[in-house]
Amino acid sequence: AYSVIWTGTSFVTIGTTGKCATSPDGVTWTNQTGLSSTAWSSENGSALAWNGSVIVALGNSTGGKCATSPDGITWTNRTSLGATAWGGNVGYGVAWNGSVFCAIGTASVCATSPDGATWTFRSDFKNSCWDSNGSPYNANAINWNGTQFVVFGEYGACSISVDGTNWV
Repeated sequence: AYSVIWTGTSFVTIGTTGKCATSPDGVTWTNQTGLSSTAWSSENGSALAWNGSVIVALGNSTGGKCATSPDGITWTNRTSLGATAWGGNVGYGVAWNGSVFCAIGTASVCATSPDGATWTFRSDFKNSCWDSNGSPYNANAINWNGTQFVVFGEYGACSISVDGTNWV
């Protein structure tokens, strides 16, 4: 497994080849086939986020694969993340701030979404601390602390944002 979240009623985890499982207690797990049946059969799930009504899953192969689910059982494949200027980059992390999901990945890519289905690429995320001689660093981890997103990446690169749009 590469990521696990708590939805308030169950744990949901994702892993290699679209594998997904749910558990009410973290001890007893049920394999779910919904994610692997949405064209994720060769996709490794890399990150999960929950906003209180929808789970967003990111994939870690090229193309910004994204799927959403209300429960970790039934999944809907979303193509709009890869259809933005995200392009062929890999998704490494996603977080929810109460208003938007914020997804990050290779080559300093960043995108936001109010619902996990429609994504807006954020070109302003990449700044001087995320680039070395024209080669952008990977953004590897993101979290929300109640007031700001914090993103860490290669070589100690770090950015913060209160809205996922404006970064320092």
